[in-house]
Formats: sequence, structure tokens, C-alpha cells
Amino acid sequence: THNRSIHCAVIYWSALKSVLAPMKLRCRSMWLEYTGDNINSPLSESQYCQAMRDLALLSALLLVVGSGEFISRRISEDAEEGDPPKVNFKSCGGAAAVDAVYVTPCAAAPTGPCSFPRGQDASISIQFTPKTALSKPQAKIYGVVAGIKVPFPLGDSADVCSHLTEGACPMEAGGKYTYSATFPVKKSYPAVSVPVEVEMDEGGQKQTCVLLPVKLV
Repeated sequence: THNRSIHCAVIYWSALKSVLAPMKLRCRSMWLEYTGDNINSPLSESQYCQAMRDLALLSALLLVVGSGEFISRRISEDAEEGDPPKVNFKSCGGAAAVDAVYVTPCAAAPTGPCSFPRGQDASISIQFTPKTALSKPQAKIYGVVAGIKVPFPLGDSADVCSHLTEGACPMEAGGKYTYSATFPVKKSYPAVSVPVEVEMDEGGQKQTCVLLPVKLV
């Protein structure tokens, strides 16, 4: 990102200054120490200082390369630990506008299908914009098998208001909100490919509904 690029540039410049600054101040004293009483020194003061600057630049370059490799590795690690993957979805109705859907795990993002290992948890986040005020919406997540909705147990994650990672209840029309739920994928589930339907309702009215391609593995 832009901030990381700036951060890298600052580190590189600091590395160069840390090596080159002392050279400018100490070059003459180092040259005098090098020559001593030898009036027939093979290097003049300017030649000696240039050689020292070249050596300093080489040292700085090696330091910069090492710093760059470390920073690249940290950026890669941050990416792995950062925001969940954004995935494509199909709308299945609802009064609110769904802005984005994020799923973990989903190595096949953004197109999917997302693979959910049985016996582990999966997480889904939905960023949405309600068109009317909402006070206590409830969430439901289903696997659709042969046209039959099989619910994933959500527990307290069904309470949308207590699982908002963006915004807070009561919700205002036109506001931006993100609901996040983590739910178990039971080992007893068959290893099949299924559409997963995520809904949010309030007072019997469907607010959001998205379909995601998922593989239980």
C-alpha cells in the first residue's frame, strides 16, 4: 500500500544516512591515520575518501536489500493475517443493498467456491446499506441441499446488532453496516458442494439475502 511504500523509503534513507554521514566527517582523520608518516602513500586523500565512500555505499546497499526482504516478508504475513477475502455473490432478494461479502476460509476468492473444512469454523461478513431504519434484525445461514434449506447453527451470532463490526444499532436508513458471523461446520455434514444462503430479517421482512458457492471438504 501507499503507506507501506513510504515506510520502506524512510527505512532505506535512514540506512543510507547511518552509513554515509560518519564517512563525511571522519574521512580526513581516517586518511591521516592510514598514511601516518608515509609520504609516499599510494592513495591521495581524495582517492582514499572516494574508496571509503564506495565501500560505505556497498554496505548501505546490502543493508537496504536485507531490509527490503524483511519488509516484503512482513507485508506478505500481514496480508495473510489481514482482512478476509472478498467474494462474489448472487442476490436472492431483500430490501437492503448488499455492498460486499467476505468469507473465511476462501482460497478460491473472489469467484469461489469457498472450501469449508468440516470440523472447523467458517466466518462470513456482509457489508450492507439498509433502506429503512432497523432495530433488531436476525441472521440465518443455510446450506441449500436439493432445494432444502439446512440451517447452520449460529447461536448468539444470529443477533445482528451484537455482531456488527461496522456501525451500531439502531440502524439508520442509508447508513453503512457490517455484520460478521462465525459458525461451526460440523464433521457430520457430508462432503458436498452446496450454495450457502445468508439472510437477515426483521419483523418477517427480508433485509438481505445472498447466495455463495461453497464446498464442504
